[in-house]
Amino acid sequence: MSKKGVIVKRLAAIQNFGSMDVLCSDKTGTLTENKVTVVRHVDMQGNESEKVFQYSLLNSRNQTGLRSPLDEAILKHDEINTDRYQRIDEVPFDFVRKRLTIVVQENQNNLMIH
Repeated sequence: MSKKGVIVKRLAAIQNFGSMDVLCSDKTGTLTENKVTVVRHVDMQGNESEKVFQYSLLNSRNQTGLRSPLDEAILKHDEINTDRYQRIDEVPFDFVRKRLTIVVQENQNNLMIH
């Protein structure tokens, strides 16, 4: 690793390095400066998807709890008219489910967004 110019502050972290599939680093200040920006919204196949952004916007816009930096980034990213959706219910974030759920209604159809 030293040949690649890598500096390791905690040697104990190296033992897990070989088993990683994905390594995320904070070169841009996302974590240290608490700034999150939405760059793309993709589906599970990695394709651009407006529906993914629409659902994330509905979730961020309709929750009643504290908004995270990710929620704020979603709300700032783009404006989509969501007037046709009415908030029905919310299951607050908890550490067992590790998610917040919003229920909205469009016409007579209920939509649950995790």
